[in-house]
Amino acid sequence: MSVTVLILVALGIWIFSEMLKKRRLHHLPDISDEDFLEIFAGKFPDIPDEAVICERRYIAGLIGMPVRKLSPAHTFGELSECLNFLGSHDLAIGDLEDEISELFEDLGMKKSYRSPATVGELIYEIAKAKMISS
Repeated sequence: MSVTVLILVALGIWIFSEMLKKRRLHHLPDISDEDFLEIFAGKFPDIPDEAVICERRYIAGLIGMPVRKLSPAHTFGELSECLNFLGSHDLAIGDLEDEISELFEDLGMKKSYRSPATVGELIYEIAKAKMISS
């Protein structure tokens, strides 16, 4: 196969995956920063709003999701159904879990073996580790 054909096939797969992702994400409700903070603070009131919004934006960018669609109540199973194509979502979540482990390791603390179940728990773990390290 020529390089051109391989590039066209890769481009076709990428376009298909983006169309599929947009179609799946369309059904998720938009959540404003204010609503996100209200839901988050109901479970984790001790994290500053600025840190929560910063981590929300970071996670959304990493997993390739519009910020307005990301809720603290989302489980990673739900996100996987919407976003996962050829394992890209699972790799991004693995990177986030590695980041949490490294933050705690730098502090000389052990991270619990249990991975966060929701986006809110993940944001809490990252923000908590960053607050301790500051």
